[in-house]
Amino acid sequence: MAGLCHYPKPIQESITEALACASRASTILSRDTLELESITSRPIDENCDGCAFCVDACPFGAISLLEYRRDGNVKKTVEVNQVLCHGCGSCMATCPKNGIYVAGFSLNQLEAQVDAALGLFIPLPEPPPPSDGTTPLAREVSGKKFVWDGTVYTDRFEAQHAAETYEQDGFEVHLFVEKDKPLVYTRKLATQETSAI
Repeated sequence: MAGLCHYPKPIQESITEALACASRASTILSRDTLELESITSRPIDENCDGCAFCVDACPFGAISLLEYRRDGNVKKTVEVNQVLCHGCGSCMATCPKNGIYVAGFSLNQLEAQVDAALGLFIPLPEPPPPSDGTTPLAREVSGKKFVWDGTVYTDRFEAQHAAETYEQDGFEVHLFVEKDKPLVYTRKLATQETSAI
């Protein structure tokens, strides 16, 4: 708040406060890029079933429900807007499937902190090594999350036909070629009617 929103005061003081507000805004708007918070929520698409508990729990409105095609069925997952996310952990606390976590605060890390505070030492299991040659379930294109439909098409024409079918159903589609195999990734923002369970 600035100016006469506080209380009646001289016009010069109101103008000074307005100039200070404009100066502060210009320091943000004049940058080409902004550094984001590193502690933000990250979805785990393999675990997320699209229940939308985290969407409702987020106090900042940073989580959106997405629909995508996989193995011929419409599935759901979430997408986190990294700019709006404050890393509060409300989403992680409400997710029954461990489908979302706050970077730097995985369940194993939180359990290790509690064990350390209680004086217990239980070694954490080693995470499995990344498997080479697997197709990523989700990819980001121009800041949007696309999810693989689960099919490895034999040729580009077959993939293009599937992509056109998905587009007719209202999905955004992006084609990738990986190891000479065309892959189709889809996304669609879920509406309130489709997100109701």
